[in-house]
Amino acid sequence: MLDINAYADVYETEDIYDFSGYESEPLVTMDDILAEEKRAKDMEVGLDNPMTRRSALEAQLSAVLTRDRYDETKVHELGYQLNEARIQRRVHDYIKDITHKED
Repeated sequence: MLDINAYADVYETEDIYDFSGYESEPLVTMDDILAEEKRAKDMEVGLDNPMTRRSALEAQLSAVLTRDRYDETKVHELGYQLNEARIQRRVHDYIKDITHKED
């Protein structure tokens, strides 16, 4: 039989690490986007050639997907900032409501 308390001991003895000061690397940089866009532009001449058309189209698709990944990262960052702003506003409204009720 599985002893659930055995797992609790592992968590109780583990060190707690603070990663709040850790800055992660971006998934995609503007340099990545520019490189993909340049590669797509350089391969445009191959769009009319059946031997290179697929590679040229793949380069264009890669440039679009790289840009989308960059934008997606920005959307996530803004979303986290918006959630933090909402939390701060709720706390502010809560404190304001409580102090007015005491008056």
